[in-house]
Amino acid sequence: MYKFLFAPGVLFLLISCESGVKNPKKEFTGKEIFKNNCVLCHGIKGDLMTNGAKDLRLSEMKIEERILIITKGRNVMTGFEDKLGSEEIRKVAEYTMTLKEQ
Repeated sequence: MYKFLFAPGVLFLLISCESGVKNPKKEFTGKEIFKNNCVLCHGIKGDLMTNGAKDLRLSEMKIEERILIITKGRNVMTGFEDKLGSEEIRKVAEYTMTLKEQ
């Protein structure tokens, strides 16, 4: 008789001890966001220059200018304001500044 009460009791305890966080949103690095959104035109090193993309290794742009271009777009490049959040855009902009060091 007690066996039948024990199993459901243990199951109840396991379920009630489950963490309240389900599928926490993963935060991506600037490099990961760049790989997922930018490499088709800019390439992994920033030097592919497909579809009129600039060589990011040679860019002298400040961070604010990069953020604006990534957000709103420029020439044939479409903006990412509908796809990426402001923090993700900042991370990508910061990552592009490291490409000249590679």
